Amino acid sequence: MTRCQALTNLSVPRKGDSQTDLVSCGEIVDLADDIAERFLQRTPPVVRKVAAGKDPGPLPRLSPRQMFGATRGVPGPPEGARPDPPGSTTIQMLERVPEANAPQAEPPPPPGTPPPAPDAVDLPPRAARSRAATG
Repeated sequence: MTRCQALTNLSVPRKGDSQTDLVSCGEIVDLADDIAERFLQRTPPVVRKVAAGKDPGPLPRLSPRQMFGATRGVPGPPEGARPDPPGSTTIQMLERVPEANAPQAEPPPPPGTPPPAPDAVDLPPRAARSRAATG
């Protein structure tokens, strides 16, 4: 068994099982020699050996570029793909849309028009209605 400190989050396989255990960055674990050797051979190494009872010191910073390589940008369209139709990749403002919650003024009624009938009649509270019906 090799005592190691994880320099990044790792999935360590369980012995005799198809499951893995999550080892967090900075966690010190005892790894089987073959698993520790695999992690140490990666470029850059994702674990470092730790002596028992000795402080391993601060963790080195590993950037994503070190772990996975440089990014190559967004790939273009596949070869042989048909081009976009004209106007499909631009935003076109056809007309200005009024705000949804903006108040809209109603035109005044013509002179001599009677006022509109009330839409709903206010009902008195339930207790007052029952007293008015019985009394």
